[in-house]
Amino acid sequence: MYDVNEYMQERGREMRLAKIEDILNRAFNGENGLKVVLTKRQLQILTMVMQAKSNKQISQELELVERTVEYHRNRIMGKLGVHNSVELTKLVISMGI
Repeated sequence: MYDVNEYMQERGREMRLAKIEDILNRAFNGENGLKVVLTKRQLQILTMVMQAKSNKQISQELELVERTVEYHRNRIMGKLGVHNSVELTKLVISMGI
């Protein structure tokens, strides 16, 4: 049966994710003085990392192998010059995102 509340919650989550992705995309492509090119997939994963999701949760939601998520996460951190999730989170927060 069709659940309107469930649909609205999912739609709200999708809109929040899209907004976060947009903010991250603008931030890493020149705004805030940081010019780093992240792929669409990397932006998706970074958005989910900022939501404190584990690699396993991300892989399940995006229907990827967990190792692929780890690869993308490592590439993101390499591009941004950070070495762990704490540094990554601090960087994103310092940018006001």
